[in-house]
Amino acid sequence: MSKVLVTGGAGFIGSHLVDALVGRGHEVVAFDNLDPAAHPQPPKWPAYANAKCKYIRGDVRDKEALRQALDGIEVVFHHAAAVGSGISMIDIGRFVEVNSLGTANLLELAIERKEKIKKVIVASSMTVMGEGTYECAAHGVYYPFLRPVEQLVRNDWDMRCPQCGAPSKPLPMAEDRPLLPLTIYGLTKQDEELETMLVGRFYSIPVVAFRYFSVYGPRQSLTNPYTGVIARFGTRVITGKTPLIYEDGQQLKDVIHVRDVVRANLRAMECEAADYQVFNLGNGVGLSVHRIAELISEKLGSAIRPVLTGQYRRGDARHGWADISKAKRLLGWEPSLSAEDGFADLCDWLRTLPSEQLEEATHAYENAESESEKRAVAV
Repeated sequence: MSKVLVTGGAGFIGSHLVDALVGRGHEVVAFDNLDPAAHPQPPKWPAYANAKCKYIRGDVRDKEALRQALDGIEVVFHHAAAVGSGISMIDIGRFVEVNSLGTANLLELAIERKEKIKKVIVASSMTVMGEGTYECAAHGVYYPFLRPVEQLVRNDWDMRCPQCGAPSKPLPMAEDRPLLPLTIYGLTKQDEELETMLVGRFYSIPVVAFRYFSVYGPRQSLTNPYTGVIARFGTRVITGKTPLIYEDGQQLKDVIHVRDVVRANLRAMECEAADYQVFNLGNGVGLSVHRIAELISEKLGSAIRPVLTGQYRRGDARHGWADISKAKRLLGWEPSLSAEDGFADLCDWLRTLPSEQLEEATHAYENAESESEKRAVAV
């Protein structure tokens, strides 16, 4: 068994990973700053904190605190991060400090312990790739920037070929496609990936990076307005409110249950074939936003159905889902939960939450939407 550090170990994905590692008999340390964006205030360890894990409150920007947390550690799962694509375009300095510099701090300390550290596994994001991958029948595959605002004003939602203007076919996003982040958050996640791969190879420290698509499940932070559409729709429906959908609702997204994300991380810890590799983690299926909202209503037993607002948000990507063939081939991993089964699990959890917490979550998102409209960025 190994001594393992999980940065961000009190958070959504990190806490599930802590539970799985403890369950496998590892000695686990969780390092977390209990960021107000994800945790209730005043700060305290969540009720689900694992009693068999050692918890250290600290920030990855504090190198000395991180040094102490790494004492005796053999494997690191790095999940500590500032999250939220839209807010990153406002709070630029903090995102660069936490994500880019925080990862640099971790890597410098790993170099000091390179004889002890067996592996570093980093949580990246599909946002490093930007807008989806598309194919024009006449001009082939291309990787666009955002759709022009003038196009969105006309309610013309499809991605169009930059050469001929024809509507284009979306394709799954593979790991080896160009990285074209659209936000500071995506850029800092790209930093994390590149820093980790470069340092790992140079110092022969085995490293792995996972590009998460839309992760959902129990323990999601509902008061964080930058959480995914699945949790937003769920909290609206369960409180009797209608899910509101931008554009035409046909945007294709890839959703993956936290349980399957944890399985991939555990597999990477044990699998030498994963070393120095970047993997997409999604279900490998493009699911429309409209269908996501419908499924959430169905799983909550509600007659409420989504409403198309006809509005758009500057900065939103149109389509994006994962090509997961590399994870299947090298990790021997594939998702175990369909969206239907995963959403049922999420909705079971939502039913256990106090109504006050659910109402607070819907208000937090509404306030964030209002602020995003003033600043012309997507939440």
